[in-house]
This record gives sequence, C-alpha cells and structure tokens, in this order.
Amino acid sequence: MPPRSRSLRGTIGAGESLRLILDDGRYKNGYVIKSFQVWSPTFNNNGHAVLSYKKDAPSAALADDGNQIAWAAYADGTVNTTSSTAVIDPNHVVNQDLFVHGFNASLSFLVVIEPITMTDAQGLLQLVKASRQDEP
Repeated sequence: MPPRSRSLRGTIGAGESLRLILDDGRYKNGYVIKSFQVWSPTFNNNGHAVLSYKKDAPSAALADDGNQIAWAAYADGTVNTTSSTAVIDPNHVVNQDLFVHGFNASLSFLVVIEPITMTDAQGLLQLVKASRQDEP
C-alpha cells in the first residue's frame, strides 16, 4: 500500500511565522516534503515564504542557511498572469516541527508531506542533522 500524503495549509501575514506541528514524539516517524506552494489570498500581491526548522524568522530566503529547507514565491503579473515557483531540498526527512515564515505580503500556503518510518539509526541521524544545521 502506498504511503498516504498529508497536507498542511493556512494563511500567514507579511513578516509572520506559523508553527507546523509534525513531531509526534516518535523520532522514527518522519516526513518527506513533496510540495510547497504559496499564493496571494487576494491574487493581487507578490510574496515569498520559507520552511525552516527554526521559529525565528530568517532575514531572507537563503540557500546557505542550513535551517531553511524549502522556499516558495508568488508573483501577480499584469493582464491576469501569475507565476509561482518552489524549491525543496530533497535531502531532508523531517521528524520535528517546522515553521513557515512569510515575507512581503499575506500568503496562503499548502505543504504536502509523505510519512515514512525510519530505523532507530536513521531517526537519530535526522534529529542530529536538524539540530546541527547552523553549525559551519
């Protein structure tokens, strides 16, 4: 039987952060991020958002910030054209809570995750990787 996907969705204002509760107390239960999408609830704003392990909002969407694991942007163009893009670091299995941070405008978001079960060693490795992300 294929794994069941789970969706996390909501709306955040410019400069706001929201905790996404994923940690169920079992470090062997993890999630792979399959997609991360953002859009303007009014379809007339531009903005971007970041998925991060840290609750403190980052100053920018930076690939060299090891706490950030996914980035998404939405742009409303002229003459009814819009565009959105997302980048997800595929090298992460999440087994703790994440935070979505909004920039520039109010944004709605949708994160699709897929649950996986890890061995003891894999689960501990993911905890160590996440806790050491801001180490050089």
